[in-house]
Amino acid sequence: TSERYGDVYFSGDGVQETQHVFVAGNALPARLAATRGTFVVGETGFGTGLNFLVTAECFVRHAGQTSRLVFVTTEQHLLGNDVLAKAHAQLPEHLQARAEELCNALAVPPDPATPTKPSSRRIAFADGRIVLHILLGDATHSLRAYSFAADAWFLDGFAPDRNPAMWSFDLLREVANHTASQGTFATYTVAGHVRRSLQDAG
Repeated sequence: TSERYGDVYFSGDGVQETQHVFVAGNALPARLAATRGTFVVGETGFGTGLNFLVTAECFVRHAGQTSRLVFVTTEQHLLGNDVLAKAHAQLPEHLQARAEELCNALAVPPDPATPTKPSSRRIAFADGRIVLHILLGDATHSLRAYSFAADAWFLDGFAPDRNPAMWSFDLLREVANHTASQGTFATYTVAGHVRRSLQDAG
């Protein structure tokens, strides 16, 4: 639970929720199986990293050997490793090894020689076939300063009434500006103003 926003990162079976809302919502198993190059996922709100871990598992299970996953996510308040480890302890066994790998990577200070923006973290997994980019700071500003085109989006900020900045028109317009042709998005929220902003943003 986030005391700052008065909302939960995930409740109950968070893995099943991620698979239903984001993985199935973007038809990732079939799309990853059909991908021969790089597939890019964008996300608003890294949180505990649950969506990344589940997506990485989906990629390993369904993608071909020549494909690559790039997962670009935003996070203004990156959780400490002790909090992450506590959250990850609730995950099923098949996600534990990658969750531990993620925590270990985040615990290491960024290498100054690594070509990355100062306000981001880049972590490679699976011999470089999976790359995680965490854009730190305000999501709208981060996206505006970073160039990529996502094939699929996970819109997963805290609830619109708890963290309206994550559902603002300006942010959703950046999502639209960073979406590839035929790109898709999925979200758990059904708030009317979010739907209207998405339509207005294109």
